[in-house]
Amino acid sequence: MQNQFALWLAAMFGLTQCTEELETQDTDPAPTIELAGTWMEVRTTFDTTNDERVWSGTERKTIIVEKVGDGFRFRDCVEDTEVAATVDEEDVTLSSGDYPVLRLSEPDTLTAVENTGDTEVALYRLTTNTQAVVAQLDLSQPQAMNTWSQLCLGTVVAPAAENSLRFKAVNTVPLLSGDVVVGMTFGFPQPVAPGTYDYPDPQSLLTVTGVFSLPGETEAGILSEPDGTLEVSGSDPWTFDADLSMTNSLDAENPLTITGVLSVDPQWFEAELQ
Repeated sequence: MQNQFALWLAAMFGLTQCTEELETQDTDPAPTIELAGTWMEVRTTFDTTNDERVWSGTERKTIIVEKVGDGFRFRDCVEDTEVAATVDEEDVTLSSGDYPVLRLSEPDTLTAVENTGDTEVALYRLTTNTQAVVAQLDLSQPQAMNTWSQLCLGTVVAPAAENSLRFKAVNTVPLLSGDVVVGMTFGFPQPVAPGTYDYPDPQSLLTVTGVFSLPGETEAGILSEPDGTLEVSGSDPWTFDADLSMTNSLDAENPLTITGVLSVDPQWFEAELQ
């Protein structure tokens, strides 16, 4: 009888242990990596001729990464486009063929598991904050403002193709029940350098387009046909001092004056991120 009782206890104890292990396995969340924040995506392209690989351009953009359910959302906050992403341990797979599988090689660095072709992709976390303000804009006209809820950048640096600087600044104004939005794209025929750029450009190589809207407006005005100057300094930070009159699609008879200074970290204009 004692032997039977001992066997019964042993069986019960073993069953309890197994049950506890199963419960632990079922209730513990699956491990995942934390990606939320504001990232700089760096996409570098090369030309390969006669087995020689030559740098042909670098595009940088601001990517906001947010946790959504069991995965993440990668959002280009200038273009306002997004891509879903899933995580398997340290690997991140995005639902777009424009991205290789990425791996968190350091706490704030995502690099390709394997780059294919002539394009290399990497992302570098700038902050864990998902309300990105990656530059400073002191706007004087058409609306005096220097505080922004979100300010995102995008740049293209290339030796023999169009170069560009893009920004989109949004300021949420609760009392006005809406957002102030200003976005500009500056195009250059070569890598931007310190100096004065005059508009309109007789050769049409320098371009400026934009959007502007105030709370309560049903649509944004499309800005074009710049007339004025852009002063660029090569300091740290780089400054872009604009004084432009631009045609506004919402009121073609009255050009919109855009004046302000954008301050940008020099790394946005490097050929390749150091």
